[in-house]
Amino acid sequence: MANFCSMGEVLNAILSLARTLLPHLVKDLGPDHSDTLTARAEIAQWTGETGDAPEALRLFRELLPDLVRVLGPNDYHTLTARVHIAEWTAETDHAPDALRLFRELLPDLLGVLGPDHYDVLITRAKIADRTAKTGDASEALRLFRELLPDLVRVLGVHHYRTVMVTINTAHWTGETGDELEALRLFRELLPEFVRILNLRPANHETLANLLRIVDDILRWTDKTGDSREALRLFREMHPDLVRILGPRHYVALLVRDMIAWWTSKFRCSFEALHQSRELLPDLGRVHRPDLWTLIIRVQIAHWTDEVGDAPEALRLYRDLLPDLVRALGSDHDETLATQGHVANLVGKSGDVREALRLSRELLVDLMRARGPDHLTTLATRSNIAHWTREIGDAPEALRLFRELLPNLVRMLGPEHYGTLTVRDHIASLEASDTR
Repeated sequence: MANFCSMGEVLNAILSLARTLLPHLVKDLGPDHSDTLTARAEIAQWTGETGDAPEALRLFRELLPDLVRVLGPNDYHTLTARVHIAEWTAETDHAPDALRLFRELLPDLLGVLGPDHYDVLITRAKIADRTAKTGDASEALRLFRELLPDLVRVLGVHHYRTVMVTINTAHWTGETGDELEALRLFRELLPEFVRILNLRPANHETLANLLRIVDDILRWTDKTGDSREALRLFREMHPDLVRILGPRHYVALLVRDMIAWWTSKFRCSFEALHQSRELLPDLGRVHRPDLWTLIIRVQIAHWTDEVGDAPEALRLYRDLLPDLVRALGSDHDETLATQGHVANLVGKSGDVREALRLSRELLVDLMRARGPDHLTTLATRSNIAHWTREIGDAPEALRLFRELLPNLVRMLGPEHYGTLTVRDHIASLEASDTR
């Protein structure tokens, strides 16, 4: 029977062999021989690739003075070691130091290799990326925009690195406030990205960028209010993702979720409900029950209520509540919101006294977890007043609405729908009281 090793096991085996050979190279060839120096560089790099970034950084820092002394500061191997030092510095979460090292390196790479060399272009991309990670989005966008035409000219519009920089350009265009331009760039970009997924195995970088594309489309279309564009992009993307990654891949399932979500924005709750019901078992077959599964269940309960099946929605919310408490805690927004849905649906089913009891229990939790001025707290107080009126205690309901009104005026303003609704309740109760 064949035994197959993982890539990590292979790298560890190579690293172990190289460490064993190094003393022999030093003894037989000398510490300054090119093969010895190359072996040290490879050991340092493989050390990082097997997960020990700090040790890789230490080894490269030890190696650099010897490379400078033996080969000179402008030798390609010396410059490559400096690239690795900057990269492993970045991996150890020292973004400002990494940015400084890449900036110091770039003029030396330009002087030796020229502006169109691949390593120069990649270093410029890393400077832009590290600039973004330090929080300077505008400067990062400027650097990516300057780099992109050079990548197109040297590597071509279809090259992997060109597409990756285009993704970053679109992302930071949106982050700096031009969501419409970001979406235009993503529309142009998606066919190229799908082509790349077709040509090469999906690795950590491509999947991370794919998730970034999905997240950015979601955010920018949400900000621009262009629901149709979001739905169109996700529907176009999904068949390619299924074909390339498989129907049960995390990203393919995520895009199905996005399609259901944006479908609901067009008041197509029946279709969204159908899509989410189909998604849930597929998600459960691939992933253990987690937060995502819970969110899908919340959506299914919500859309079940929207399509008019209140008894089934109540059952779904009741089934969901203990799982939310267990996974998120009793004070989480989603848990508290589900408590509110249960209370309201119980009231709509005709059990007004139970709805009032549940709403009062929820108010205690909200006062503790969110405070008296939170909008959900205020809405729950309004519900309590409403259910109090429904059980026939009009004087107590009037008192509760009157107590609530100043808080609503202060938090929402006098013309807000919620404020006006409470005013109407007060007026109605006062009119009934005078008759």
